[in-house]
Amino acid sequence: MKCVICRKEFESKEFIPFCSARCRNIDLNRWFDGVYVIPDGDVEKNAGQDSKIDLYENMNCPDSSVGRAED
Repeated sequence: MKCVICRKEFESKEFIPFCSARCRNIDLNRWFDGVYVIPDGDVEKNAGQDSKIDLYENMNCPDSSVGRAED
């Protein structure tokens, strides 16, 4: 299995789908900061708004990530 944050392979099932508490906390911090967005399907309502990270778009993050996306 691969971690959804750092993409490292791991065998421990303690933090699934993350490889460690660090990656789990990075993901949690992204939710708290509003980095992830869940598309609501209303394209006209969201037109012209700054887009953030689409939850399902790109889960590949470098290991040095501190939990923030580019502004």
